[in-house]
Amino acid sequence: MRVFVRRDRCLGCRTCELECAVWRDSLARRLMGAATERPLPRPRLRVLAAPDGSPFPNHCRQCADAPCVLACPSGALARREGSAPAIVFRHELCLGCYSCVLACPFVAARPDATGRFPLVCDACAGMDYAACVDACPVRALTRCEPADFDPADGYDPFGPHGPRPAGTTEGSDGSGD
Repeated sequence: MRVFVRRDRCLGCRTCELECAVWRDSLARRLMGAATERPLPRPRLRVLAAPDGSPFPNHCRQCADAPCVLACPSGALARREGSAPAIVFRHELCLGCYSCVLACPFVAARPDATGRFPLVCDACAGMDYAACVDACPVRALTRCEPADFDPADGYDPFGPHGPRPAGTTEGSDGSGD
């Protein structure tokens, strides 16, 4: 399964980011506990500005050609055959070189709060639900199989226009942090 975006519905409230950080990067798994953790938990997705300035929840697209997987010298990012999501991250193999972060054409991978590992959305693999999808108050995010997603009903994440970090303009470095 993958997470898809219905961009016309996104309000830019960042509730998806908050829920992702609490459920996927926090030790406490509760908002109040997560708020006191150091370093602060970071989400695997970020709400960025699309080329037209509208908000866009940016996350790993689980690309078929997966430039991040090809760039990873240690095999920490790998394609898991026959299951979804297709791309998985294995901490124990990571060198911390960030080749995957540099290779991602969608600026979806980024360093975690410790600066040691990359954060890559795995569509909440192993969970019965996706934290960001369940948290979205306007249902701008959906988790389904690619064949079940109707691009006419939202934004096709494999389309030609990738997002850029909020507050940046074309030609900037795109780091957004």
